[in-house]
Amino acid sequence: MLQKLLSVMISIARWMMPKGRVDLMLKVTLMTVFIHLFSVSAEWFLIGQIAYPFWPRLMLTAISAFPFVAMVVVSFHVAEKSRAKLRALADTDTLTSLPNRRAFIAATTAAIDAGMPGFLAILDGDCFKSINDTLGHATGDRALLAIAAQLHRLQGPHVCVARLGGDEFGILVLAENPVFQLDHIESVICAGVRFNISEGGQDLVLRMSAGAARLTADQTVIRIMAEADWALYAAKKKGGACLVYRKQQVPGARQSAIFHEKGALRSRSAPIT
Repeated sequence: MLQKLLSVMISIARWMMPKGRVDLMLKVTLMTVFIHLFSVSAEWFLIGQIAYPFWPRLMLTAISAFPFVAMVVVSFHVAEKSRAKLRALADTDTLTSLPNRRAFIAATTAAIDAGMPGFLAILDGDCFKSINDTLGHATGDRALLAIAAQLHRLQGPHVCVARLGGDEFGILVLAENPVFQLDHIESVICAGVRFNISEGGQDLVLRMSAGAARLTADQTVIRIMAEADWALYAAKKKGGACLVYRKQQVPGARQSAIFHEKGALRSRSAPIT
């Protein structure tokens, strides 16, 4: 019973959230009329008559209740906007303004649960640590912002890009055969992202390594990200500045990997060592 009452109260509170100025005035007016009808009903129930005529009572109710109702409705609106802002901050990386790891995992989980075909790629900067160590964190931040700007161009209805942490970025592509996205990742991003050492300073190029794995319904997000991490490690062992696609293991068959090189997919049956 208490649970149902709480659910009803939450539903009423959500309904009271105004969608605009017209909606605000409409809901304030409706709540004021409701208070008026409630007061009339209570008076009739308690003393058996209505002491004041309709219009004076309505004016009295409007004068006394309208400001209070307006304050309550506006408070609900402000609280909802604050909650939406906090939700956005919780899902956004503060430096790059890209979705963060939490949002990326949530989007990938939703795609897996819906059975959508796609690929998950993880990118990592080659020798990024040396940039921070030798040129400072401000220069490292410039490099991260340059990477984010390149990845943002891929963003779309079927592509989610995110900063997973440090210099590690994630890309979720919801497509059966994302040739364009994979080719863009390797030919444009892995080949090198240009950034400035300082404002108006010398340009440097940071190369990226990437690993990708296919989304499958029988795999968890953690497992798929582990597959992509494995492919990322293989890309770094190859010298970096490339993308390695990790095929899912087939029962009874040898593991294989597909290397995405110079815009073409090439299959190799032997595992990467």
